[in-house]
Amino acid sequence: MNYTSILVFDLETNGIGDFRPPTQTITQLAFVKFTPEGRVLKEYSQIIKGATQIKNHPSVTITLNQIRNEGIDKLQAIQTLINNIDSETLLCSHNFEFDSGLIKRAIDNSDLSFPNNFGICTMKASTDYCKLPKLGAASKYPGYKFPTLEELANKLNVSIDSSKFHDALYDCHITKECFLQGINNGLFNDQWTLTITTKYKDITDIDNILFYYKPSVTEINQKMSRLFQKYSSINSQSWELSSKKLIN
Repeated sequence: MNYTSILVFDLETNGIGDFRPPTQTITQLAFVKFTPEGRVLKEYSQIIKGATQIKNHPSVTITLNQIRNEGIDKLQAIQTLINNIDSETLLCSHNFEFDSGLIKRAIDNSDLSFPNNFGICTMKASTDYCKLPKLGAASKYPGYKFPTLEELANKLNVSIDSSKFHDALYDCHITKECFLQGINNGLFNDQWTLTITTKYKDITDIDNILFYYKPSVTEINQKMSRLFQKYSSINSQSWELSSKKLIN
């Protein structure tokens, strides 16, 4: 796939609820769509109505007054987002799993569906690059902590105004600059495809699973193991890993 546009999206929430699975209430939705060269094609930001409580925390910046006076229906805002995603659009978010998960939850039981485009998470994809030590109880586990958007921007020498973070549109613009700088640095260059060939009694099935990083053999074996558990009639499986440039 030669992507002709990249769409960075971001959400703000009321801060009340879980992260896994995400159950917080959306209070702002924003996106910036741009070309691989960085030219902005469209930007959008809306306060979302619905939240009746907000957490008292520095990262929660949208007020109840804004929600009451400026908020629009969540489906209207999400429809605008979806309308700006086509088959040649690469999706991008800093914590993609959380943001996309909240959107999918918000449109559950509606006529909307979130596009199945390839998406890159600048947070997870840059964890080994930033090499930030885990703190507190998490420090006993291997690996590094996920970088905040501000930490990634500082690592990539992207100019920021720390006082503007947690406005979804500002975060989109900083994520955009981090993505472009990451492409230049070789950080987000490759799209990996894991092709799993599964043989049933008289059927051959092929699954292509996309990654924005090179999956380990352990991850591949875990995915194959899950397929064996799900389908008892599988006779055999094989896999092949290949890669290509995200942006040519």
